[in-house]
Amino acid sequence: MSCFYRRKDSDSQEAPGISEDSPLSAPSNAEDVAKICVFPGGSASEGKDAVSSASSAMTSKDSDPASHTQSHSGGVLVLLLHGLRGRDSDFDLLLSHMQKQTWRRRLVVIVPKVNSGRINFCAPTPTVEGIAVCARRAFKALQEARKENSDAQMCTEFSLVGYSLGGIIGRYMLKLMMEEGLIGNSPEAQMKPECFISIASPHLGITTETREKDSIVRTCSSIYECVAPIFAGDTGNELLVEDDDVILEQISDGKFLDALALFESRVCYGNVINDIAVDLPTSTLRLHNEYENAKLQRSNDFPSIVLVDECDHTTPTIECDGNLTRRKVVGMQERLWSLGWTRVDCAIEPSAHHQIIGVSMFPAAEDVLKHLSIVLCNGINAAMLAATASTLQGDVTRDESDQGEVVDV
Repeated sequence: MSCFYRRKDSDSQEAPGISEDSPLSAPSNAEDVAKICVFPGGSASEGKDAVSSASSAMTSKDSDPASHTQSHSGGVLVLLLHGLRGRDSDFDLLLSHMQKQTWRRRLVVIVPKVNSGRINFCAPTPTVEGIAVCARRAFKALQEARKENSDAQMCTEFSLVGYSLGGIIGRYMLKLMMEEGLIGNSPEAQMKPECFISIASPHLGITTETREKDSIVRTCSSIYECVAPIFAGDTGNELLVEDDDVILEQISDGKFLDALALFESRVCYGNVINDIAVDLPTSTLRLHNEYENAKLQRSNDFPSIVLVDECDHTTPTIECDGNLTRRKVVGMQERLWSLGWTRVDCAIEPSAHHQIIGVSMFPAAEDVLKHLSIVLCNGINAAMLAATASTLQGDVTRDESDQGEVVDV
């Protein structure tokens, strides 16, 4: 297993990008199960001003520096999980942004390599073998990484970031971690769950039930339903929400839901437009995209972000017809929604699903990655995330009966 460290010297200047010679580049070794990066707390960087800006919009109680002192000396373990046919290197740009931030506490970042595959669609890749298989494999890698790294063993708080399918794999993993006593809110648990973050993850599956009629995204969903077994194997079939034994339903209920509920906050990033792989409703727990044909308002500080919306725990009342898949989707949405989430809606062009994490041939959404790195490095909770909504250009009209979503922009 490879271990690499970022900026131990607090006087270091701006971090360079990741390259083959960068400290972030782990040696190529078939026996490696994970990459590990340690961010020692207290380093100063360009992220300081952004954090101060977000904090200034809070109440005096929330912005009190005393309220943000490190509650646990051990630091935070951050687990990063890539998506379908993804690789551990998919998070290199995010890690580069994290290096530029001010870290109020020690962060130990673990990126499992055991599910990494190839971009070549004809080549076999671990992520097509099913959600449960990928989750158990990543869980074992996490255990091995913690066993071999003393910094990881010292962590007393835990956050998880899942990109695309990684968010679904992560939700399955949480139950395994809870059962092993790795996470929990009891004194016996090794780490306290802090923040669960999904980035363009198909929480409600890949189905036409959440797609707008006559849209190109709905057409792509129909095509995906035909090619899923070829392109994505068992995992692809599981995302269709068609079988009697739907794993997405399982991880939206029972102990899986209990494990997700342990976190102090849950954040879902989603793409308002240009994401034909995972559209806004399934990534942000909606049943429709209210931005269709709307004029988008963008944040001053983060131009790719349309709205940061802190949602309440009220379960919405939704009419459901006799369609079986529709009932499954609505049931999952209601149970997940009841936990309380913060939505971060993004508008990225032209290939949002890959640009949002920086693995596209098109320019990466650097401002979204910066926003995410601030959340991770400085423990910005749901209230602080919602504060960035005050930087939106113009006023946002909300329909309070529809969970505070934007209906007229």
